[in-house]
Amino acid sequence: LKKSAERFFSPDFLERPKQGFGIPIVEWCRGPIRPLIEAGLRDAQNPIFDWVQFRSVQSLLDQFFAGHDGLVARLWYLFSLDLWGQYVHRPS
Repeated sequence: LKKSAERFFSPDFLERPKQGFGIPIVEWCRGPIRPLIEAGLRDAQNPIFDWVQFRSVQSLLDQFFAGHDGLVARLWYLFSLDLWGQYVHRPS
């Protein structure tokens, strides 16, 4: 593959080490999936609040949406737990 790409790319580009790439989770959470996050995690009746404190989650949401990007991992974990609860672990 590298051999066939030699005519299009410089040797520096072709021989560089592998690199990871970022996922725009902050942008997703503040943009297109914000309504889903808010619908689930702002609902005090959500069963997720049997495991986590409602007030703490509200504080986290308020801080994140005010610009504290460093909270995105916690928010993502909570959002994932909420989705799991809705779609995988539905009470019977």
